[in-house]
Amino acid sequence: MTAGGTVVQVEGLRQLRAALNQLGDDLGDMSEVNSRVGSIVIGAASPRVHSRSGSLAGSGRAGTAKTRAVVRYGGARIPYANAVHWGTGPRRGLRGPHNIAPNTFVVDAAHATEPTWVDLFMAEVERRIDEAAARCPQS
Repeated sequence: MTAGGTVVQVEGLRQLRAALNQLGDDLGDMSEVNSRVGSIVIGAASPRVHSRSGSLAGSGRAGTAKTRAVVRYGGARIPYANAVHWGTGPRRGLRGPHNIAPNTFVVDAAHATEPTWVDLFMAEVERRIDEAAARCPQS
């Protein structure tokens, strides 16, 4: 209400607020698009791996997290994935000193494919906004 007594009433504001609140809940679970982003990064990262046997390159997998894209390499049979990716300094190992230069294949692949996966995220957010707007009654 203004000083002159004019009243402005917005029709459907309550429904719009409810739809926006629902959109906030809907955006919390982005596991499907996060999995697709992880697959894109893995597709670009695997050829960048310097590997003798190909085991490390073949061990990439995308996690299905609700709030972030997760890319994993290595595992119980490939415990050296972290050392290959980030490198190690001169330290004694069971078979002599290990000096491994970093090969940041996952980070490089994520940077190289960034325009692709940003477009995926934006398309998904826009789709969800359109769905929320469709739930609001039109006047």
